[in-house]
Amino acid sequence: MGQITDERLPDVSMVGILHAIPPLDSVTGHLPSGRYRTTLGHIRHRFVDHPEFSTSTTRQAIWDRFLSYLTAWETSQQPLGQQILHTLRIAGSFLSDEIDPEVLDVSPVYDEGMVSDLAGTPGTTSSPPCPC
Repeated sequence: MGQITDERLPDVSMVGILHAIPPLDSVTGHLPSGRYRTTLGHIRHRFVDHPEFSTSTTRQAIWDRFLSYLTAWETSQQPLGQQILHTLRIAGSFLSDEIDPEVLDVSPVYDEGMVSDLAGTPGTTSSPPCPC
């Protein structure tokens, strides 16, 4: 099993979709309200590798656990021969100016119909929990 590259999810090729991560709100320290389509590479650059977080003792470990979570998704989909996971919604203090967040909040967006069709199929379980 290879390491997941940061460019895997989500596909940012849709026309008219904002691809950049906007600046954090100077008052709240969080992203402005809304959804932003971006790549894992951009998230890593902005919220793990950015000089603003050079003193963080938690961000890299949280990111590594998040990548392990994605690997679990990839592994669980392989025997099915189908991609069930469409995209991810990431939120919480990890996407803020907090130097040492405790977790990265993740909500997987997947094909519910496909999951229902697979219910009871040998080897299927519910979505893997994120250890992030």
